[in-house]
Amino acid sequence: MINQKRLIHYPRIIAAVIWIVYILNVVFRKGWEGGIGGLISFDFLTFYAIGKIYLTAIAHLYDFSTQFQVEQVIYSPTSLNGGGNIYPSPPYVAAVYSLFTLLPYSWAFFVWTIVSLMLIFIAVYWINKYLIREELLRAGLTHRQLLIVVLSFFPVVFGLNLGQNHALTFFLLTGIVIFSLTERWYLAGVFAGLLAYKPQFVIGFLILWVVWRQYKALAAFLLVVALWLLPVIVHYGFGPFLAYLNALPSLILLPYGVGRFLEVSLFALLATAFPPKALPGILMFNQVMLVIASIGLALVAYKLRNIPMKERNIGLILAILFPFFVAPHILIYDLLILVLVFILWSHIKLSKTALYLAIFTYFGSLLLLFVTYPTGVALLAFIPVLLLIFILPDSLPFLSRPLQVNQ
Repeated sequence: MINQKRLIHYPRIIAAVIWIVYILNVVFRKGWEGGIGGLISFDFLTFYAIGKIYLTAIAHLYDFSTQFQVEQVIYSPTSLNGGGNIYPSPPYVAAVYSLFTLLPYSWAFFVWTIVSLMLIFIAVYWINKYLIREELLRAGLTHRQLLIVVLSFFPVVFGLNLGQNHALTFFLLTGIVIFSLTERWYLAGVFAGLLAYKPQFVIGFLILWVVWRQYKALAAFLLVVALWLLPVIVHYGFGPFLAYLNALPSLILLPYGVGRFLEVSLFALLATAFPPKALPGILMFNQVMLVIASIGLALVAYKLRNIPMKERNIGLILAILFPFFVAPHILIYDLLILVLVFILWSHIKLSKTALYLAIFTYFGSLLLLFVTYPTGVALLAFIPVLLLIFILPDSLPFLSRPLQVNQ
C-alpha cells in the first residue's frame, strides 16, 4: 500500500543502496572495468576520443574504425575487444569535447562527474524554488527529498557511471522551462542554444517560441548556435558538416551492436520489435510522426498563446516529450528530464494517476531492463508513451477553456 511514509523513506533506502554499489564499483575497479561489473566512463570515452580526433584528424570524425582505435588507446589497459562507442553528434559538439583533452583522461572523467553532480544539485534547487507546488511541499516533496529521489533514480547513477551528459541536459532543460515560465526570454534562448549538442531536445521549444512570437528567445538561440558553428567553419570549412550528413544514415541505424535495449524512443521500440525488413516502413512512420507531432505542438501552442505564461504548462510538457516520439535514438539516461514533466503535470492537475506513473517510471527504469536486455526490445519507450496518454486527458479541459487575453 502506498502511503506518505513509504514515499519518503523508500527513495532514501534505495539511494543508500545504489550509491554504495556505485562507490564500490569504482573503488574496486580493475582498469576501467567496474569492481562489481560493467565498464566505467564508457560514454565519456567517446567525448574524450572525439575531442582528440577533432584536433588531430578532423577528416576521420565520422570514421568509426578510427574512433575505435583512438578509444582503445585512451582506455588501455582495459580492452574494448576491437569495438568501441560511436560519435553521433554534429561536428561543432566535437569542438567543445576537445576541451576535455586539456586534462589526462582519468582527471577529465573525475572533473566531469563532479560537474555533473553540481548541475543536478542546481537543477533540483531551481525546481524546488520555482516549480514545486505548495501542496507537494506539504506532502513531503521538499528540496532534500526531491534531491534524494533524483539521485536514487537508476538512470541518473547509471549515466554518471558511464560519464554521460544527461545531467547537463537536465540542467539546461530546467533553465529553459523556468526562464520561459518567468518570461526571461533571452536566457531561455541562451540555454536552448547551449543544448544544441542534442538538437532533438530543442525543436519542441523552438516551435512554441515561433507560435508565441518570442523573438528574443529565438534570437538568443540563433546567436549561441552561431557561436557553436563559427569556430568549426573558420578552422575547417564546411567539410565536417558534409561528412556528418553523409554519416547520418549509419548513425540512425546504429550498425555496431549498440545496446538498443537501453533506448527510450518510439523509433527504437518499433525498430527492435519488428524484423529488419520492416525498417524502411519504420523510417517512413518516423517521418510522419515528426510532421504530426510538430503540427500538433504548434496547434497547442496557438491555443495557449493568449493566456498567462505561467498557465502554459502543457505546452512545455509536450515540448519536453517531443523528442521521445520523433528522434531515432534517446537512451535511458535522459529519462531524468521526465522529472520536469511530472512537476509541470502537477500544475495542471494533482492526481493519483500521476503519482502511480511516477512510481512506475522510478522503478520501471531499472526493472524493465530485466526484460529488455534478454529480448532486445526497447520496452522503456513505453514510459513516455504512457505519460502522453495520461497527461492529454488531464489537459483537454484546460485547452478547451475560452481564451483569455493578457492584461
